[in-house]
Amino acid sequence: MIPRYTIGCWILLFFSPGYYHVLAKVEVVQVARGLDATLRCTSKTSFKPTWEWDDKPGSNIQTLVLESTAYLLVENFQKMNEGLYYCVNETDKKFGVKLEIQKGVKNLTPELFRRPKTGPLQLFCEALSSAKLEGIWRREQTASEGDSCKRHGTDLALFENRSEVKNWTDNRFELRISPLLWEDHGHYRCVLCKDRGIDKTCNYEIITVDVYQEPAELMEGENGSVVCNVSQAKEGTRLLWIEVESQQKFASADGFGIEFELSVINVTLKRSAWVCAVFLKDYLRALLPLNLTIKRQATQTTQPTQPYQPTGLSAGGMGRTVTYQPETTGIIPCYLFPACFTGLLLCLATVLIIYTKVKHRRHQVSGHIQ
Repeated sequence: MIPRYTIGCWILLFFSPGYYHVLAKVEVVQVARGLDATLRCTSKTSFKPTWEWDDKPGSNIQTLVLESTAYLLVENFQKMNEGLYYCVNETDKKFGVKLEIQKGVKNLTPELFRRPKTGPLQLFCEALSSAKLEGIWRREQTASEGDSCKRHGTDLALFENRSEVKNWTDNRFELRISPLLWEDHGHYRCVLCKDRGIDKTCNYEIITVDVYQEPAELMEGENGSVVCNVSQAKEGTRLLWIEVESQQKFASADGFGIEFELSVINVTLKRSAWVCAVFLKDYLRALLPLNLTIKRQATQTTQPTQPYQPTGLSAGGMGRTVTYQPETTGIIPCYLFPACFTGLLLCLATVLIIYTKVKHRRHQVSGHIQ
């Protein structure tokens, strides 16, 4: 937490106990409510970059470090997430980005990556207009221009009781779908109507993403796989599997990643935490943790004690279909010690018997010569 700061055009000095930081130009980025803020910062030195920010509530901020690049993702951006975010890319240098809520409607169709059954989908449409507008939400198979304000009501019957529409007094309209399902991916549109004519439109493309293991339950020492997939193949999509304990990385090789299955050899409880990072055009769009369900031999299913928080990981590896086999570290698993000890005793006993017989025969031969 930085107690005070002064913003200049190009230089920003921060006072912190014991030293000063020099901050380059602060860039202001506007993010529409409910969209994702995704930033990246690259270091040209051996110093690994990191993202910092003032204390903010909520758990929708995630970071990931891969080699010389630090990624920051703020999912479902809200008022509470406004503020300064700092990228430390050298020992005493910081770069600042000020994130603000965007007002009004932009002529864009942003992609939102959302994981099913982990939380609601929230979409917002708000206009800067003194006139009172009517907001009508539609789900379209394609982002067509055929919407008409003559079609009254909200075309969301297919969601049954999973959808909720809120109309605020300041021309702000919200669509909430809970729980979000895999098949809810596609194009959504909010038509803002004035005097039964179209005033503005808000367009969104929802891409559902998910991770799972195959088979759904594994015994320790068995082989399985982890799968990361997306509902829509977009140009520039890249999927990356990271094994948390060893920080080994495996990336999909193509630029239209839609599913990435990684074979895992000899699964262990120690290496049961994985995370799939989804990138679109080199920007982080989703982080999906996966904790494998693994059973010990003749014991109950082991459950992870704490959810994995995907932050501060490091880097590389290519290949769309990859087999992962844990590297040997010289540490013998505890359940192998009895077998190893028994084998060692048998070897020693065999050597002792052979030695005794050979020595006895030598004595017999020596006595015969005499």
